[in-house]
Amino acid sequence: GTLARLTLFDADPQTPLRGELSLIKRVAWSEPISLALVKQIAKASDTTVNDVTVSVIAGALGSYLRSKGEDTRGLRLRAMVPVNMRAQDDSEMSGNRFSLVYLELPLGVTDAHERLMRVKIEMDRIKASMEPAVGWLLVQGLGLLPKRLEQMTSAFYASKASLVITNVIGPQKRIYLAGSPIRQMAFWEPESGGLGLGLSVYSYAGEVTIGAVSDRNLVPDPLEITERVAREFAKLTGPRSRL
Repeated sequence: GTLARLTLFDADPQTPLRGELSLIKRVAWSEPISLALVKQIAKASDTTVNDVTVSVIAGALGSYLRSKGEDTRGLRLRAMVPVNMRAQDDSEMSGNRFSLVYLELPLGVTDAHERLMRVKIEMDRIKASMEPAVGWLLVQGLGLLPKRLEQMTSAFYASKASLVITNVIGPQKRIYLAGSPIRQMAFWEPESGGLGLGLSVYSYAGEVTIGAVSDRNLVPDPLEITERVAREFAKLTGPRSRL
């Protein structure tokens, strides 16, 4: 039933985040954000760090689209999100075991606190569902198909989303290279299936950085998205916050 529901999803709405791709990529990253502040927001709102970062990303994307003249009222876009399927005791990190799930982003919700609550509800729903397990079977099955059929099937499922969002936990203490401290880290995940925008969340040494990689034809300057991240965090520490 879960597989049938995912297969029958409509394609994501047409926005400037979807379209014909070029071979040229653009990258950008946010200023570092205090992980302690993110945890404070999560604790005060009874959410998680992932809920907060995803909500902020949704806010930044909605603001970006409105700046391009898009009407985002009621707009919800899906992100494809990798989910780790390794056992908790797999300290060796054996094999590349991940699933993909669709995460619905409430881009049309301009109130930061309401948007955070909507993201929490969606994240909790996915955690309690069969979607991660079904996504794992899909990823495994695609690898067994002939190349042409694999590409067609990947494009079919990717059409139901507009971007990729992924989260990686990095070193929690500052590390050094040749005696010099590494101040900040970011990464960019590979896009596939015709998706032209990827956003990454990387925590390192008590700070969080949001990275963005985009196709030049769709988002010529991804800095316009990452610059909005700090503004969305600030909204969550405003008058309505319990911080």
